[in-house]
Amino acid sequence: VDKSSIGLLKIIHHELLPVHYSDSIYNIIKDGVDAKGILAYYNGDTAVGEICYRREEEKVENSIVKRIYIMTLGVLQSYQRLGIATKLVNKVIEGATDESEIYLHVHVDNQNAIEFYKKLGFQLVKKEEGYYKSLNNGDAYLFSKKITK
Repeated sequence: VDKSSIGLLKIIHHELLPVHYSDSIYNIIKDGVDAKGILAYYNGDTAVGEICYRREEEKVENSIVKRIYIMTLGVLQSYQRLGIATKLVNKVIEGATDESEIYLHVHVDNQNAIEFYKKLGFQLVKKEEGYYKSLNNGDAYLFSKKITK
């Protein structure tokens, strides 16, 4: 996602996500330094899905742990169950350099997403109450998967 395609990302997010992001988040994704976005196209010309993620580093004891956090992932309803979301997640994993883990949050009521991530080998780590501040029931599950190369 770059300057020319950020509008498409906003449209897909508006259609799919219960939480709406500020322009500052889209500017970070558009810049492609601290976070990145990938659009999925159907037949090469119709944007039907997206994944946005960031790479993170955390000092743990005497070493640096590198991870990838999936900020958003979605495919428009008419194009779901065609393997598009799986391809997006795999593309991010394949692009991992020295990251050892990929993780994300899923709303507790999003059963389709929960089953999807389990099918991809993500493990439920814990429930985080009130994670989504702007939702009445903002509870989320934290899912994680080890990256092996």
